[in-house]
Amino acid sequence: MALILITSATSEPVTLAEVKAHLNITTTLDDTLLNSYITVARLQVENYTKRQLLPATWKRIFRGFPSSTGHIELPRAPLSTVSSNVVITYINSTVAGASSTTLSATAYHVDYESTPGKVYPTYNNEWPTDDLEVSHSVTIQYVSGYSSADKVPDPIKHWIKMRVGEMYEEREPVTVDRIVNVDRRAFNGLLDAYSIEDFTRYE
Repeated sequence: MALILITSATSEPVTLAEVKAHLNITTTLDDTLLNSYITVARLQVENYTKRQLLPATWKRIFRGFPSSTGHIELPRAPLSTVSSNVVITYINSTVAGASSTTLSATAYHVDYESTPGKVYPTYNNEWPTDDLEVSHSVTIQYVSGYSSADKVPDPIKHWIKMRVGEMYEEREPVTVDRIVNVDRRAFNGLLDAYSIEDFTRYE
């Protein structure tokens, strides 16, 4: 089993202007540095919450389908609600040369409401049983992420601005004499409501 990022998001959930307003910075001298901090802070949020903040393409690879009608989780919520953004392919051992076959979209249902999203066979259907039990025999490619920056929850965006401010002020590892205790609810606690437990393979 593997989870691979195919195409990264093309923008950030927080703009440079928003960060500079938050930090009361009026010059352009550190714009490049601040932009890099925004990216780092966003990656930290995604790693901590197991979410995708803006649209990116992911690929999940399995040795084979789950048995019968079990569901498969698609990590990095929220899952794109565009049906064509979820594509399932598998190695079909009934075809000469064991070629890759695209599973018909009518054969499975996409659960966009769950966190993370899931796919499972439609009513009276089961997962194919003619895939080869070899590495990479089943691939699910999908798009996840909030559709635009204005859809990203405000607490997440506020955390990013706070984290950028922290990195901007403290360019080196924090030493004991510079540590300031901050109520967890005012920082990492902002992300708790959006954190997702590590995904399982399927059920």
